[in-house]
Amino acid sequence: KTIDCTMKTHMFVLLSIFGLVAASLRGYTVVKYNVTSSEARDRLEGLHDNGIVDIWSFDSRAVLGINDVMVRRSFMQGLGISGDVMISDVQDLIDEETATYQSLKADPTADWYASYHTYEELIDQLEVLANNYPDLVEYTPSIGKTIQGRDIPVIKITNPNNNPEKRIYYIQAGQHAREWVGPASTFYVISRLIEGANNSTKTLLDQFQFVIVPIINGDGYTWSWTNYRLWRKNRRQITSTIYGVDLNRNWDNHWSEEGSSTNPSSDVYCGTKPFSEPETTAVSNYILSLGEMPVAIDVHSYSQLILRPWGWSTQKPADYAQLFAWGAKMASAIKATHGKIYDNIAAADLYPASGGAEDWFYASGYKASYTFELRDTGAYGFVLPANQIIPNGQELFNALVVLANSV
Repeated sequence: KTIDCTMKTHMFVLLSIFGLVAASLRGYTVVKYNVTSSEARDRLEGLHDNGIVDIWSFDSRAVLGINDVMVRRSFMQGLGISGDVMISDVQDLIDEETATYQSLKADPTADWYASYHTYEELIDQLEVLANNYPDLVEYTPSIGKTIQGRDIPVIKITNPNNNPEKRIYYIQAGQHAREWVGPASTFYVISRLIEGANNSTKTLLDQFQFVIVPIINGDGYTWSWTNYRLWRKNRRQITSTIYGVDLNRNWDNHWSEEGSSTNPSSDVYCGTKPFSEPETTAVSNYILSLGEMPVAIDVHSYSQLILRPWGWSTQKPADYAQLFAWGAKMASAIKATHGKIYDNIAAADLYPASGGAEDWFYASGYKASYTFELRDTGAYGFVLPANQIIPNGQELFNALVVLANSV
């Protein structure tokens, strides 16, 4: 019976992911599953790598780890998975998300940040901002192409002064397709920087040029809109039925070590070599072309975390004390915004992850290198309601301002 359930679940997930059936997640639940043995840990990872369950979040700080696991509710007992239910039915959240988008899309007076937006709509918004604020914004439609040929855009924001000591503040988002609130909150930061140029953000824009790549993985992001809401990787075709490389395991720093996988079916598949993917190649080359800069930020969701190097190892980097102090200031700024608690920790303390952008940033000399894992802590997970875009954006913006005033 267990094998039969497992095979049915596996087949459903695979068919959904590859668009061969409607990608409904009706009957799938998310539970907080506490791993109590190394055998259970290995078994869960095997189920995950084979598409039978989906590990949404993992925290190794609690013995062998606490996982947010999506699993078909009727199969939980057979698979030996139990725990507190965080989301009773994932499809309910997806349906609500879709209804909100459709309703607001039909309303020309709706706030742009009241809904998530497709890749095409994000690109259109960048063009609108560039056209409306030509003195503040420099828009480059493409610094490179995705595996399927979509543009990777960049927007630069600064006041048109002649400050010879102006520094670069780099921000990127959208490596992981299903983390919609990452690009959405980053766009909110873009708007705040621009709209406050004559008052609240004037000093910032006098001192910094903000260089922002708001959507790196346009292919995966689009797939998460059209086929499978919880898609994570890019859309490289590996076999007739297997797609995708985890872009945040593909950077050239301790590539293919702990916390990544050489199994193409895995959500943390690291690719065939460092920078094997056109997305990471284009973005890393662009970053290096910018020259010296004090700050590099990678925006993700979820778990409410401020992560600092290293991800590949628990050893402390040379700037550990300073990175901790800056992280603490940002966590305080976030708490002061809406009362939310963000943990300020080294990335490897959460779980080992090699080949990530944040580690590559720091190893490349960008001292203030951080990954933000935005809201929430599991009540909605990756399917965070759109009404949390603005508060998320406010928290991220206030944290980034504090960092700017500290470096």
